Amino acid sequence: MQDFVRSAKNVRESKNIESKVKSVQDKFSLLVRTVQQRGAFYAEVSSELEDFTVRVEAFDEWYVEMCELLESRELLTADADEAAKRVDELARRKVKKQATN
Repeated sequence: MQDFVRSAKNVRESKNIESKVKSVQDKFSLLVRTVQQRGAFYAEVSSELEDFTVRVEAFDEWYVEMCELLESRELLTADADEAAKRVDELARRKVKKQATN
């Protein structure tokens, strides 16, 4: 009789442990899916930031070049017509550069 009670108790404990293991496995599976989704999201964010950084660096180079040209002694001492021609040339170069990017 005692063996039967012990056996029944083992079955109950076994089922209880099995349900707890199943619960942990379900939670772990959910965690894995969440991590994968966040990984994909962060990869996309990283790619967008990389693209943005490249564009910012290109703008920075252009901006520095334009500041140097606009503040150059040549342009500052040129007459209005010559200065206008230089500014038009700079604008055309900018449009041409944008077309190649």
